[in-house]
Amino acid sequence: MASLLNNLQTAFLGLKQLEWLYLRGEMFHPSYFITPPPKVKTLKIKCVVSVAWWRRFANAELKGVKELIIYNSKVETASWMSELDKDDYEIEQDDDEYGMTYAATPKEFDLGSVKVEGLREFWLQGGFRPRDLGECIAKAAKGGISILGDLFAVPEGEVLRGQREGLGS
Repeated sequence: MASLLNNLQTAFLGLKQLEWLYLRGEMFHPSYFITPPPKVKTLKIKCVVSVAWWRRFANAELKGVKELIIYNSKVETASWMSELDKDDYEIEQDDDEYGMTYAATPKEFDLGSVKVEGLREFWLQGGFRPRDLGECIAKAAKGGISILGDLFAVPEGEVLRGQREGLGS
């Protein structure tokens, strides 16, 4: 499977004149992040994502992307995961008030940094994201960025922290 996904990534990178890319739906697996071609200025993603997806997003070179729109929802254990995926998703068991395990959700996590240097507008809708995403985006953009989205997606405190440091608009 890895070689097929590498071939798909190579095919996307081969679209050298592409300036707008919209990825919608499940892209083979919730941990698979497709890096867009270098000339893509607008990247819109609507998919189910995992912790591993966010980590791959953070390490992807997105220097040409000026506008990034992400609509996401978290992966649900029963829908995609196998026993082999559990470490990849950093899952913790949820217990009810009687101590019975009824579901598993991703643990809270941070990225530390992202590689979206030229980003001018970031829109996130969907509550599943790293705790430090707003701060990471503001730092990487180095000023002049609009961070939009619902309050569950980009907490006001994160955006304001970046703005106070002169990192956001």
